[in-house]
Amino acid sequence: MASTLLDMSAGDEWAVDVVRRVGAEVKRLRGNSRSAQWLSDRCADLGYPIGRATISEIEVGRRKSVSVPELIVLAAALNTSPVNLVYPGPYQNAVEILPARKAGEFNAAQWFSGVYSYLGSDGSGAAEDPAEQWRANTETLYQWRHLDELMTTRDEMDNPEHIAVLNRQIKAICDRLRIPIPTDDAFGRSSADIEIDGDDA
Repeated sequence: MASTLLDMSAGDEWAVDVVRRVGAEVKRLRGNSRSAQWLSDRCADLGYPIGRATISEIEVGRRKSVSVPELIVLAAALNTSPVNLVYPGPYQNAVEILPARKAGEFNAAQWFSGVYSYLGSDGSGAAEDPAEQWRANTETLYQWRHLDELMTTRDEMDNPEHIAVLNRQIKAICDRLRIPIPTDDAFGRSSADIEIDGDDA
């Protein structure tokens, strides 16, 4: 029973620390020149109102939790990313990635962003999350990131042969994902036609 209470306490402390970290970064990014009411109005403009009092409670650490929608709209309102509110740095320091499990804050941010698997370790140092399972569960995001890189590289090239090679790689990924070749609009860029071996894709 004592162990269960200790575990719950560690979990509660971890959750409070996460919220405090988010609140401190929200306050830092808002700065002294913009009020909590300004941030509240900005959230409302983005379609998800958060009251001034709620923002103040988040910033000073009185809130026990921050919802996912709140995290997203606060990040958008402050022109940052949700991961930067959760893990704002300094990235050379350690942070509790889960209750009683520490990791470098950079590693924590990379895991949160879906870049690679890292859930910290237990007391014996054994990995908690099998890399193969993590890769399978994040494969679609990984493939879309690869598509983005290939299409960006292709758009910067002038050599038709190199472009053709990249177009074939793009098509192969899309075939694996069972999707049509996306336009550049899907990545926030202007559209461009893709040709595979001289034919329109």
